[in-house]
Amino acid sequence: MDVHHGDGVEEAFFYSEKVMTVSFHRHSPGFYPGSGDISAVGKGRGSYYNVNVPLKVGIDDGQYVPLFQKCLSLVFSVFGADVIVLQCGVDTLVEDPMESFCLTSKGIGECFQFLLQKEIPMLVLGGGGYNFPATAKCWTYLTSLALKESLDNEIPEHEYYEEYCPECALHSELPVLRRKNTNTQKEMDGIVEIIRGRSIYLPSHMVSGKLAVNFHIQEMFSTWMGAELHMDILGAGLLCNSCHLKYYHSFNGYFALL
Repeated sequence: MDVHHGDGVEEAFFYSEKVMTVSFHRHSPGFYPGSGDISAVGKGRGSYYNVNVPLKVGIDDGQYVPLFQKCLSLVFSVFGADVIVLQCGVDTLVEDPMESFCLTSKGIGECFQFLLQKEIPMLVLGGGGYNFPATAKCWTYLTSLALKESLDNEIPEHEYYEEYCPECALHSELPVLRRKNTNTQKEMDGIVEIIRGRSIYLPSHMVSGKLAVNFHIQEMFSTWMGAELHMDILGAGLLCNSCHLKYYHSFNGYFALL
C-alpha cells in the first residue's frame, strides 16, 4: 500500500508461482520507479501471479478502499495464502509531501482491517511516509487495529506533543488542501475487470502459497534480523523491506515487525 511500485518484489518473484505479488501504486510519466503497468503479470511459471494496480494522482478513500477490497477478494478467490506480507507505506496520505494520493489514516485502516479479517498470519511492515507527525499517527492507529485496542482521538501530552498541534488529534478534522482526483470510476471498474479476467488462467485448486502486498527487498534486512532468521524467512516465502522500525517478535509462528 505504498505510493511507489513494489518493483523489487515484482522482479524477485516474476517467474514464480509460489508467491502472489500485488501492488497498489501511483503510475505516471516521470514518477519513480516508472514500473508497475497493469500489463506486467509475470512470466513463465509466474504468469498471472503478479498483479499491478496502477493509479493516478488524487485518489481518495472513496475510490481506493473498495478497489483494494475488490482486487484482493479476486486474488484470495484463486490463491490460498498461508501468510500475508503487508507493506503499509503511508506516503499515500493526503498530508504527505509526495503530493500524490489523498488517503486518510481511516481509509488505510479499512484496507488493513479487510486483511486482518482473513485471519491469516500477517507480517506488517512500515514504508514510505514523509510527513512525520502524520506518519506516526497513522502507524499508531494501524498498530491499535492489529492489537484490537481502542485509542482516544486526543493525543496525550508527551515530549513531542507540539509536533501534533494545533489540533493534537489522532484523526485530524482540520481542512487539508486536496489534489484533484484524476482517477475515474470507469477506470477503477476496468482494473477490477482486467484482474477478474486474468484470474481464470490460475489453477482453481491452488490452496496454499504466499501473498506479498507491495513490499521491497533491502539488504539491510539481513543486517537487522540476522543471517539465520533471514534464511528462515526466505524459506517461508517471506521477504521484507527496510522500514522505519527496529524490532520484531514472534507472532503466530511467523515473524512480524510492528
